[in-house]
Amino acid sequence: MSPSHLHSWFLGVGYSHAYEVFNYFECAAWIVIAAVLHLRFRKHPADQRAVARTCIAPVVIGRSDYFEAPTQARLPWWLWAWKIRCAGPPHSPAPPDARPVSGAAR
Repeated sequence: MSPSHLHSWFLGVGYSHAYEVFNYFECAAWIVIAAVLHLRFRKHPADQRAVARTCIAPVVIGRSDYFEAPTQARLPWWLWAWKIRCAGPPHSPAPPDARPVSGAAR
């Protein structure tokens, strides 16, 4: 089988459908992960903001997979930017000795 025939076989009818189904499945998996995290950590009121951020991140990643599904791996620039942002380095936490500023400056 020549390389051009192999390429057309690989990108045949089944590939685009499988790619789309896989991305929808991946989207659903990220949503389930977010729900499980929420259910697991909802009883920890001390870190409600951290729990919310932790539950939102998989939803954002899942949404990007939802928009990727019909593209057949030809992602537009804004979807590339979205995915890179999802995979990028997290924000660094404040140093342990940092104290929050409360009230107006006196």
